[in-house]
Amino acid sequence: MTTKSSLLILVNIAAAASMSGCGPQGSERDVIVPCGRHLRIPNYPPLAQSARVTGDVSVVFDVDSTGQPSRVTLQDATSKLLITVSEASLRDQVRGWRFLPECAGTTMRVRFSLRLDDEAAPAVFYDSPGVFTLTEQSPRLDTSTR
Repeated sequence: MTTKSSLLILVNIAAAASMSGCGPQGSERDVIVPCGRHLRIPNYPPLAQSARVTGDVSVVFDVDSTGQPSRVTLQDATSKLLITVSEASLRDQVRGWRFLPECAGTTMRVRFSLRLDDEAAPAVFYDSPGVFTLTEQSPRLDTSTR
């Protein structure tokens, strides 16, 4: 079993174990797990990795009546470049998530912390509440001459 599938299973188990409610409608939540029905493990945005961009960014979205994210926006980035190189990828990833119907009308905020570390293996950590740390290695440049 891969690390990503293991984490997805843990997120689904945590969601099932804490279905005590998602908060009043119209409220903003940092903790997405209690409302989560299906949360795909996020990937480091490819363009951000290629450009060697790191930093933190929040993704804010509403949960609609069908449990799907809507009005997905990126906010509070450590740099404008981070939004430029990661917006499309993070938006698409969050739009694939599904939430419990009782969480409809809730505004969610999740923070992505993007880190490049050539000494570490690529990894994704869910640091509660509502923070994903995505670690990747810097892209390798082929410097050989042919």
